[in-house]
Amino acid sequence: MKLEEKHKEFAVKCFARFMTRTEVVEAFIDEFADDLPPPPEISKLPQVQIDMETLEEQLGREEDIAEDLDWYQERYEDLYGSKAEEKFKADYEKIRAEAEAERPPPDQASKTAREYYEDHQKKVEEHNERVKRELSNQLRRLNKTHCQFPEKYRDLFDQARKEYFSSYQSENLQNPENVAFELETLYGYVKQRVFKEENPILSMLILRKVLPCLAMEDRK
Repeated sequence: MKLEEKHKEFAVKCFARFMTRTEVVEAFIDEFADDLPPPPEISKLPQVQIDMETLEEQLGREEDIAEDLDWYQERYEDLYGSKAEEKFKADYEKIRAEAEAERPPPDQASKTAREYYEDHQKKVEEHNERVKRELSNQLRRLNKTHCQFPEKYRDLFDQARKEYFSSYQSENLQNPENVAFELETLYGYVKQRVFKEENPILSMLILRKVLPCLAMEDRK
């Protein structure tokens, strides 16, 4: 897609808030969903294969099964925490079979509809991934650290960065309790980034600065 001025300014502000390129892309998609290229529409199956009424019934069945799978996935997150995704993938076929067993077994026409539906879903997913890749490639230049960053957005970036810092600035750092709270908040945030491995080297360097300060606060 061709980026408009509003799109570029939005991306610049996101990068100024230390968002990763992936995070900027996701935020962009949420903000400008109506501006993105639409996914392929599902077309009518040839009459020799299946009529549209049967297709709609099967699509409804698939949506019900998808809701069941979402429910199972949420339960896995409650039970297994950070290992939930891995565990869910390992059990997916069994869970899918259980969800399908609660619905009438598909006849040959329904099977055809399901295959048609899954093929369409695959095309939609491929479309969405292609849009994300194209956006990522276009938006990366709107980060001030990029060598092709447009100079006309420099003031916008600096102002957004200043506002970002101001939003996290404590009103009273003369109070020792506020200092300790700010340090603990920073420590928790950086620790989370280390575990996510978003930028482990930078995060570890910050931790080396924060930990001694926390220790000094504890001794007071």
